[in-house]
Amino acid sequence: MTVILCAQAKGGVGNSLLATNLAYLLAEKKKRVLLLDANKLSDIPSLFAIKSGKNVANLWEFFREGSEKISSKKIRGFFNKTVYAVDNLDVLLADSEQRFSGMKHYREILTYAKKIYDFIVIDSGANNFKLLTALLANLDLVLLTTTPDRTALDKTLLWLEKTRGQLEENGLEIDLIVNQADGFQKKEMETIFALPCQGILPRDNKTIWENVNWGVPAVSNRRSPWGRALEKLTAKLLREKNA
Repeated sequence: MTVILCAQAKGGVGNSLLATNLAYLLAEKKKRVLLLDANKLSDIPSLFAIKSGKNVANLWEFFREGSEKISSKKIRGFFNKTVYAVDNLDVLLADSEQRFSGMKHYREILTYAKKIYDFIVIDSGANNFKLLTALLANLDLVLLTTTPDRTALDKTLLWLEKTRGQLEENGLEIDLIVNQADGFQKKEMETIFALPCQGILPRDNKTIWENVNWGVPAVSNRRSPWGRALEKLTAKLLREKNA
């Protein structure tokens, strides 16, 4: 089981785009995947064209109220219809009503969910240091996303300055993803950030935004350069997990 936090220093749809499409691809590979949205101003419902009534508070209450053992079957029954034809993907949205506060609820959900899912992909939103700190003991990998523009690069470097020591103290792997980038080399990015670069996702505005506007995962377009690049990255993650 691997818990992946998709983190981003700068706001925008890019982080949610990475998290949703990564979760979708992992589920396509017959992995049991939970996509956990921790951003109250969520993009995931639009990206997947879903209206889910299930959020973090609902699942936490479900776990707390159940006196019987929580099983995979019960979790599957808790969720609404799955997204498109991907049967192994559950989507859990943030609690926009703020019915509870504190990160212990996320930690408790992960304690249960880690027994059931092969992968948990968390969209943390931008600059969510509170969530990151709370979940350090539960995470296996942080995928740090940036775009190649100067403001994003500067904010990402600042994010790393604040968090790198804490992440490394907890033995966490941090990998860089450069999104919507053309003409950049992995070695160049690795030099700037002193991090391994898992991949550079190319600029592909036409196919990405066409899919986003229809609420369809971008990777479902097999001709999309962006989708093909993310598919390679996903295959690499799977190889590393099985190594």
